[in-house]
Amino acid sequence: MTDCAAIEARGFVAVCTLVGGVAAPPEASAVVDAAPLPVGPRPGATRVDFAVGDRVQASVDVGTGNLLVTTTGLTLPGISGDVQLGLDYNSLLVGSDSPAADGAAGLGWQMRLGADTRLVANDDGSVLYLAPDGRQGLYQPTSPGAASCTSPAGFTNTLVANGAGWELTDHTSNAVSVFDGDGRLRLIRDRNGQQATFDYSSSGAQRLQQIESTRGGPGARTVEVNFAYGMHGSLTQTGDDGTVRRVSYDYDFNTGGAPVLTSITDPAG
Repeated sequence: MTDCAAIEARGFVAVCTLVGGVAAPPEASAVVDAAPLPVGPRPGATRVDFAVGDRVQASVDVGTGNLLVTTTGLTLPGISGDVQLGLDYNSLLVGSDSPAADGAAGLGWQMRLGADTRLVANDDGSVLYLAPDGRQGLYQPTSPGAASCTSPAGFTNTLVANGAGWELTDHTSNAVSVFDGDGRLRLIRDRNGQQATFDYSSSGAQRLQQIESTRGGPGARTVEVNFAYGMHGSLTQTGDDGTVRRVSYDYDFNTGGAPVLTSITDPAG
């Protein structure tokens, strides 16, 4: 079980506290609605890395002061290699107006890939991409009403509206991510036609309930996603030998505000 980690680097201290929730973020001004924040593993950024544990890594972006904490829970046979499923924490999200601020696991915490990987369509025609591992990019239409968009700096992909939603094509891997009309990630397909699909419940909040890859054995390629009381509760994977592997997330619901992530229990307990 992970409960807390203290991180110190070059004249400042950042504390990632899973018991008690989130670290106090560096001073930051509020973000304008629908504008991207410089969070996640920004390409070319200078980072100070810390090995917190086997399944928890942390780093600080020297240019922005953002603390990024990444956890790995389960591994799914995926596109161009295995997909690491877990959580990300970005300190600059806390207290911001970003639509990613209140993620599936609470303030500042997001699923690395899944429910928090989505598109937000703005009234001016632009589209905010909330990417895996917390990155954000704002795509502008090439002309008013156009289906294609201009990609932001640092993103090597193309976003195109297809009538039912959007398709995002990565020019490095040639993988295509498909989003529905509500901006939810529905599938990722690689250049060879292998894909991972993301299924959502059909009622209520329509939360993510399963991720399935076309690669791997029948059990190992499927992860069940559980939400409880509106929060991301667990990831469960049953191996081909019948072994159940589960990662669970616990919260404090008595904070007087939003629930706070307090602990993560990995498959080893």
